Amino acid sequence: MIVAINSESTFDYSLISDTGDNKTIFKLGVIDAFVRAFIDDTHTSIKKEDGSMDDIAISDKYVQFVKFGLRGWDNFKDSNGNEILFQTEEKVFPRIGKRTIVSDNCLAKLDLQWIIELGLQIVIHNKLSESESKNS
Repeated sequence: MIVAINSESTFDYSLISDTGDNKTIFKLGVIDAFVRAFIDDTHTSIKKEDGSMDDIAISDKYVQFVKFGLRGWDNFKDSNGNEILFQTEEKVFPRIGKRTIVSDNCLAKLDLQWIIELGLQIVIHNKLSESESKNS
């Protein structure tokens, strides 16, 4: 029996480099097939002016996974110890319509290495859910 992906579900994750007692907890969610296809299709390759194809930078793919998959955070503070408010915004995307995503202001507060780690966890969790469903 297969089980549907629940795009509303979330899981908690703390970064590997966050070794303190009072960790920042990121609330990550799965992304649906339409979002995954949109990200994959827009990050495969581009046609250059001379007609040849060129791969798009991979890092932006992880930015997109986090943009769609990060649902919140707890205990994320600025350098003065102030909590950083998690903010979302609604945007319309080609082929997938209106989606609620993390604001660019929030994403700008995350180091690229953190984004890559969080993006990998979102993708891994999607795959684990699918494989676990197949083995049920």
